[in-house]
Amino acid sequence: MAVSTGAKKVILAIGVSARSVDGTKTNPFSHPRVLAHDFQALEKIFMHAFMEVLKTRRLRLTPIVVLQIDERLDGGLTLIESRALKEAAFNAGAYEVYIHGGSPLTNQQVKDGAYKRHAI
Repeated sequence: MAVSTGAKKVILAIGVSARSVDGTKTNPFSHPRVLAHDFQALEKIFMHAFMEVLKTRRLRLTPIVVLQIDERLDGGLTLIESRALKEAAFNAGAYEVYIHGGSPLTNQQVKDGAYKRHAI
């Protein structure tokens, strides 16, 4: 993620495109022992994702967020990591947040609400 260097931090680019943009580069998921080490950057990523997905400006939509943790973490998520992920999503505008701890979900399972049965 590339962030502007001014007083007000603005996301300039995310992903591969961030490499070619001027600004401070940060990856809130790069710490070897915790899932997310930069709470503010994590929150900004959620905000950016919500704005990209919900491009409407007339109505303020609040998404239901399902986070599926793909990384194999020794012992799973800590309570602090789980709470940080949920709070970052809520602060970014989520209506509900679920962290799915089971096997990978299909699109149909997400539509059917299967993530609620294995929520952390």
